[in-house]
Amino acid sequence: IENPSFQTSLQGKLKSLTSAYRFNRKKTNDYFMRATFNSLSSLGDQRIPPFSALSGEAEVFPSGADLIFVNSTLEIARHHKVYRPLSFEKINGKITWRSREGLDQSTIFRRLSGTVNNIGFGINGHVSKEENSSWYLDGILDIDNAPASNLHHLILANSLPEKGDYWLRNVFAGGLIEHGSIIIRGPIRKFPFRNMEGLFMGNLRVAKAKVKFSKFWPPAEDVTGVMKLRGIGGHFNAK
Repeated sequence: IENPSFQTSLQGKLKSLTSAYRFNRKKTNDYFMRATFNSLSSLGDQRIPPFSALSGEAEVFPSGADLIFVNSTLEIARHHKVYRPLSFEKINGKITWRSREGLDQSTIFRRLSGTVNNIGFGINGHVSKEENSSWYLDGILDIDNAPASNLHHLILANSLPEKGDYWLRNVFAGGLIEHGSIIIRGPIRKFPFRNMEGLFMGNLRVAKAKVKFSKFWPPAEDVTGVMKLRGIGGHFNAK
């Protein structure tokens, strides 16, 4: 974390700390730190939203860091990076960050699950960026008990291209996603892959949903059943 103001605003309870450092005259110095913490909070900055009540374990080393959750909590306050405040509970799994000389970067979600604003979620996959390339997403999202019109709350605000963001914000105007899985694989700036630049598909069991795939199509009203997505199209097995 490079911003000094962010570092100085960190507060919380440190439960344990283990660290090691190895000096090497010929190679880059090596280090390792493991910390277990409770009630971690920060005022945030332009890039990172203010947060509080974070518990978990962090491991930090030269090539990146791991953040490990076991029935953890997290509160994210209002910020331009999120569509609304978020309350996470029962978080389990791991988030891994890796970088190579500032050229290759990746964030890996390993069996990350929990609830956010009472919506059950599970994430597996990674977001990566190589030198001189755009961000690439390859992952699967499982959802339970989600108000359909709040689906876009599960991603960072303005992280998608304008057309993709508009589509995700408007595809559902109401109803409930009882359960579903969504797969996205491709360059994020091309979502929802209108020209087959990537893969976007999902199976969603919805109840009393209002769905609008395109501004050129009339919305489907009061849909209950299984909705299958493929790109910007799809079909229903509806009641």
